Amino acid sequence: MLYVKDKDVVIPGQLLAEKERHGENCIVEDSKIYSKIYGTASIGNGISVISLNGVYVPRRDDVVIGVITGVRGPVCFVDINSPYEGVMISEKSNDFRNKQEENYNIGDIVSVIVSDIDEVKKTYVGRAFKIFGGNFIKVNPKRVPRVIGKNKSMLNLIKDKSKSRIIVGQNGVIWLSEGDVKKATEIINFVADNAYKSGLTDKVSAMQ
Repeated sequence: MLYVKDKDVVIPGQLLAEKERHGENCIVEDSKIYSKIYGTASIGNGISVISLNGVYVPRRDDVVIGVITGVRGPVCFVDINSPYEGVMISEKSNDFRNKQEENYNIGDIVSVIVSDIDEVKKTYVGRAFKIFGGNFIKVNPKRVPRVIGKNKSMLNLIKDKSKSRIIVGQNGVIWLSEGDVKKATEIINFVADNAYKSGLTDKVSAMQ
C-alpha cells in the first residue's frame, strides 16, 4: 500500500508505504517503509527517494562529463564533479585506446561512462570521447533525473523546443550546442529549480 504519489516531496521519517518493494534512501520497520532523507518519492518497480540536495556519488554505467586533470602514461585522471576522482586506465577498460590515439591532455573535456567502483570508491571510467566547443552548465546532480525525465521525456522535450544538441551527465554537468542554447539553458535551470514540483512537463510545454 502506497501513502505517497510519484514525485511527492517527502521528509525524513515520513511513512511512504507498507509491504512494497523499496530502493534507495528508505528504511523498513515492521513492513512499513519510511524515508531516510528529504527528497522526492520515486515510484516504479517499488518505491525509493531521490535526494534534492547533495554531491554526485558515482554509480556503474553512469554517463558523466569531466575534465582531464592529469595524464601519466596510460593513466588519465578525470574531475567528474564529485569527491571521487575518475581514473581511466587501459587495463581497466577495454574501450580505452592502449596507443593513446586520442592524445588526451590536461584540460580536455570528455564524456565518459563509469565502468567500475572499488571498495574505497575509486572510480574507473572508460568509453571516453572528447567534447569540443559548445556551452556547459551545472545543476544539482540529485536533480538530473528530473532534467532527463522518464524514458528521456523531459530531455527530448527540451531538445524539441530548443533544437539544441544536449548531453546530460549524471554528475550534473550538461553540454549544449547548436540551436537556441539560451532557451535550452533557461528550461534546464527551470526544471532543476522546480524539481520537487508536479506538472513540470506541462509547464515546460507551455514555455515560449
